[in-house]
Amino acid sequence: MSFKSITTASSLSTAEINQLLDIASEMKRIVNSRVKRGPQLLGKSLAVLDFEGDLLAANTLKLACEYMSGISFCFSDCKNVGESVARARALGANFVALLISDGKPVKQAAEGGAQIIDCGSDASAVKILTYLFTLKDTLETVKSLDVTVLGDAGDGIFVGELASTLARYESKVSVFASGEQTFLKEKGCRVYNDIGIAVSGCDAVIDCGLKYDGEQKKFYGHPAGLTEELLKSAQTNAPLFDCEKVFSKEKGEWTVYAHSVLNEQIKNRLAVCMAALYLMSRN
Repeated sequence: MSFKSITTASSLSTAEINQLLDIASEMKRIVNSRVKRGPQLLGKSLAVLDFEGDLLAANTLKLACEYMSGISFCFSDCKNVGESVARARALGANFVALLISDGKPVKQAAEGGAQIIDCGSDASAVKILTYLFTLKDTLETVKSLDVTVLGDAGDGIFVGELASTLARYESKVSVFASGEQTFLKEKGCRVYNDIGIAVSGCDAVIDCGLKYDGEQKKFYGHPAGLTEELLKSAQTNAPLFDCEKVFSKEKGEWTVYAHSVLNEQIKNRLAVCMAALYLMSRN
């Protein structure tokens, strides 16, 4: 299969997702190796357009290209997607990676003929497939899982895209939220107003964090935030995504959670970016 651009997860077929995940496994071997210099992108170049000031994501993309012998450069503080993409292409970039929360201009840029990889929007294939790859890496499968999402998920686009993608593998997403949440239900999410029920027996927990301080009890059921005691009701050794420390009510302090996969996520995101660039290079 050839990939002109890689934007949203929903724009990919299940076969394409499986191919990306399989190649990401191979790319992770390069990430873990002592000598990080594969030949896959020799003579190719990547422009990273950073609209969010996300240094970790920008450097992840640069390394993804350079670990395969490609050349990369980054534009920071970008303002206009169309102009920035045009300038990147004028400099000879073969691929353009966009770090921007709004997915609409990403789609427009891809339709304009550039080879685009979306790495910033909530529906980004790279973002969604990093979760799938980490689930597969940790639990050895993405099939028939129950994944619970906690924290402030914003407009629900990320959760909806994740649920739609996992549904292809007969896996479900549960959400702790108040109100009707019609959009999430339409995407196949199970919505609970009891956080204990939402977490109980789940295979993995994703923490979206908070956008505003002081909303810990609203989104986690406890004034301190996500607690170690709550996570004990999940399956044994259930991985915790996007969060390293949780609050221990017993100790009265924050503690590193033994089953956090945050650092592994960072590594897996790099492997997924490498897989995406490799597949785009074959177009």
